[in-house]
Amino acid sequence: MDYYFITGTSSGLGYALAKQLTNDKNNFVVGFARHLELERSNYSHKHIDLSSIDNILDYDFPNMNNASSITLINNAATLGEIAYIGNLSDERLASTLTIDIIAPAIFCNKFMRKYKTIDVPKTIINIGSGASKSPYDGWGAYCTAKAGLEMLSDIIEKEQEITDTGFRVHNIAPGIIDTKMQEDIRNSKHANFSRLDKFVELKEENKLYSPDDVAIELIRLIKDSNSLQTVSHRIAL
Repeated sequence: MDYYFITGTSSGLGYALAKQLTNDKNNFVVGFARHLELERSNYSHKHIDLSSIDNILDYDFPNMNNASSITLINNAATLGEIAYIGNLSDERLASTLTIDIIAPAIFCNKFMRKYKTIDVPKTIINIGSGASKSPYDGWGAYCTAKAGLEMLSDIIEKEQEITDTGFRVHNIAPGIIDTKMQEDIRNSKHANFSRLDKFVELKEENKLYSPDDVAIELIRLIKDSNSLQTVSHRIAL
């Protein structure tokens, strides 16, 4: 049985990944989100608020006795409040950074500690973004977190070169996906985000990727280990 732990499975890419993976009875998915949207025999849901440090710290990955492979997909993310630094709510800023970088960092740490002695393929997929390298005004928390997640992936890879405990890590930027995050961007104000028109145009011109198409491509890449030789890999659909 191939096991997948996926954060943010209540909607968007996380939901699409869980749905596509559970179509194959040789896969078992554990999903993390506040809301349960998928009910299948090979899916287990963990009701976790990823903006809560206590919720994240309380979780422990299960023992694995029959796994053929184990994969962690840190997918959950939020754009948070779209506003300039200095105009943000402190609480919203803390919540966004917790979901986008603190939660995946802790999950990576827990995952690697739990499974470092298990001799099966062990993979960490961190869902990145082009925003990790582009300073979009109004997206301070999101851009900062995605840059941190990419560096975290680089650090894990470097440490694996030294310790060689069998983990592979990949930071994958899947492009612009048609999710609620994009809707939130389009509903923002020019005063808080100067490039608003570009994202409205992407929707109007049908240039957004569908979550299902991205999920199918991402699963293909995960299954084909030869396609993931580097830490940073951008899906081209």
